[in-house]
Amino acid sequence: MRDTTKKHPALCDTLRYGTNDHTAWSIQFFLYNSEMRHLLNRNLQLLFVIFCTKLLLTGSVQGAGSLAGEKAAPNPQRHQVQQASPLQGKVAQLIAEVLPQDKKELRLYLAPLHNAACKCTTEFSRSFLLMTQKEIERTHTNIHFSHGLPSALQKPDQIRSIKRKVQADDNLEIADARLAGADMLLTGDYLVEGTTVTVTLVLKNQSGEVLRRGSVTLDSKLITAQLTNPLADRLSDLADRREERNGNQIKITTTKGSTAPLYRENEKIVFLVQLKKPLFLYIYSISTTKQAELLFPYENTQKQKPMLPGDLLVFPDDSAGFEFLVQPPFGTDIIKVFASPVALEIPEISDTVPQVSYVQGTRAVSKKRVEAQHALAARATIHSHDLVDYYRGMATKLTIELFEDSLLIETTKTN
Repeated sequence: MRDTTKKHPALCDTLRYGTNDHTAWSIQFFLYNSEMRHLLNRNLQLLFVIFCTKLLLTGSVQGAGSLAGEKAAPNPQRHQVQQASPLQGKVAQLIAEVLPQDKKELRLYLAPLHNAACKCTTEFSRSFLLMTQKEIERTHTNIHFSHGLPSALQKPDQIRSIKRKVQADDNLEIADARLAGADMLLTGDYLVEGTTVTVTLVLKNQSGEVLRRGSVTLDSKLITAQLTNPLADRLSDLADRREERNGNQIKITTTKGSTAPLYRENEKIVFLVQLKKPLFLYIYSISTTKQAELLFPYENTQKQKPMLPGDLLVFPDDSAGFEFLVQPPFGTDIIKVFASPVALEIPEISDTVPQVSYVQGTRAVSKKRVEAQHALAARATIHSHDLVDYYRGMATKLTIELFEDSLLIETTKTN
């Protein structure tokens, strides 16, 4: 019996083609001896020869020089540094404009861009943040990033022992950066106008003083990430973030910061509030899928007392008797805080009553909105979507100044 497992020697000619002198592909024509030749299908042999001939005729093989065993000509593109994309070039231009070339070591708190129209973050916000961080790492080796609050502040069991004093001249807008121990804050926003996107970055110190500012205009065709966030836009409208009256008197954040913090299943959410003067606080969670919920005061019937400035206020605190533990259903909510110099009546919330602030899904404006606020201030029960106009109506009714702040918070299932 013939030993068909025996390996037969082969003769070969090599056609070399490749990109440079280090790499080459070889097509080998194996000419088996007569003992094995009968095992090959003649049609297959013919197809293979046609294929190789086509490669030669189309110039895929490097020609006679390579056939003769000459060294393949190197490809000049092989060793070139990959050129930056137009978008990366714009990021580099912006960073060069905003960040000084300084050898001094410093810590930078880098916040995602906000869509200027809704004061919310988007897919583009996150992608631009990553490009910005990579560019800073490439060009400023002296800069280190503060990505979150100190480790002690991220542990709910230890947070209650932290007393971070708020000085009278503190700018609460940069509270996240200050609590994270950063020397500077780099923040910004972008504005979409037609086919252009204008990105603005602002560098601030710990006092909130603007050190540098820069902007670039991008062609929207360069951007593949989503520039809008419809859900966040809707929530921002319900909280009316565009017209928030803050006065640098109040700031609400979390142990993960205030710029779109993400919490996973079974994590504890802890809110941190800073005040500049004694104020009564009213904190709500607003959603597009469920009725708004009062987070503080913990009970509607709880005796109110003003929160005092100077300390980092923690919610829920030890007196709450509960924790905010992330559980299904997951999604995005907006946390809205109202602060008043006097105690206000806390309304009952029922989404079975008609909305006043919105007509066919659109918020009333101008005179119609003033009328809505006046009407709501006289009601004991309101719809979730009327919260902002209720409290602004109460402020007008009592001729007091109302301060507001808010943050979007996302919850998700554990990976």
